Amino acid sequence: MRFDRQESMLKLNESAAPVLSICRSPVGLPKLPAPGGQTHFDILRQWLAHCDEKHKDCLPPRDGPLPTRLIDLGTKETPCIRLFETKHGAKLQYIALSHPRGQGPHFCTLRSNIEEHKRPSPRRSSPRCSEML
Repeated sequence: MRFDRQESMLKLNESAAPVLSICRSPVGLPKLPAPGGQTHFDILRQWLAHCDEKHKDCLPPRDGPLPTRLIDLGTKETPCIRLFETKHGAKLQYIALSHPRGQGPHFCTLRSNIEEHKRPSPRRSSPRCSEML
């Protein structure tokens, strides 16, 4: 006898129907921890990892078109932020954030500051959400 976990269900001997489901139909919205805290970012990281590992079929093709510009957030070892212009045919993995959060100032690239934004600068002035990446 073998139990396998699939999402919130337990299946017996690779059967199609679950023998136990922790949550079949959610009632209401989940209560999440306060935005910006360590627990919040840990949950977001886990969701992204789950999507990357379990939902490979719904990822866009890597050879598809990229945005003209992306924001490079560097690495943990080299935390910098810069505007990055993509090249035609490049294959990159990126994440899109929908809109700015909290009080400004928000990053906004204009003709007058595009060259400045292309130069790496310390990430201390970047949005808090960049810390999860």
